[in-house]
Amino acid sequence: MGGFHKIPSGLKILMIELVAVFFFPITIAGIANQVSHGLFPDRYELQGTEDWIMAFVGPLFVTWVLYDIFRPRVKDQIWGIFFRVKFRFCSTHPSYVLIDLITIIFTVLFLVVGRAGEFDTGGWWLIPATAVCIPVVRLFAWYVFGFRIQDTETYDAYQPALWVFCIFALIFGGGSAVVFLT
Repeated sequence: MGGFHKIPSGLKILMIELVAVFFFPITIAGIANQVSHGLFPDRYELQGTEDWIMAFVGPLFVTWVLYDIFRPRVKDQIWGIFFRVKFRFCSTHPSYVLIDLITIIFTVLFLVVGRAGEFDTGGWWLIPATAVCIPVVRLFAWYVFGFRIQDTETYDAYQPALWVFCIFALIFGGGSAVVFLT
């Protein structure tokens, strides 16, 4: 199976999405609390410089994700310091929903662990809700709005997404099985 050398680009998509979905709800809740106090717990109020910086990071990364979705293109990627690998990589593809699924699983797991640990999870539902929006927007952009890449690179674009998904399924699925069986 090809596409193994493109795994870092798939991981980059995953990391960008994770930062976006964990920081963007802070912005939503903070602005909602500024407009109408009490919609979310007080910890979501944007008071200090740090709060406003965190509130800026979320929309910045969401914009990056949406830019790659709504401006589909084949990008030249270069990875490696000592052994350089140059290849072409699609900015979006319907198969990237597999990577989006990893993000959704992490956010739901985060919510479940928070509830099991008896943390105050008021407003945490915004995190999985944001994560679910990304694959929906990705599929709508590709199939409904027609933001497709007209290039032969799209024929193999599923491979890095599949590799990333399989690696995470093996690591976390296998690790979970070991924990639950012991």
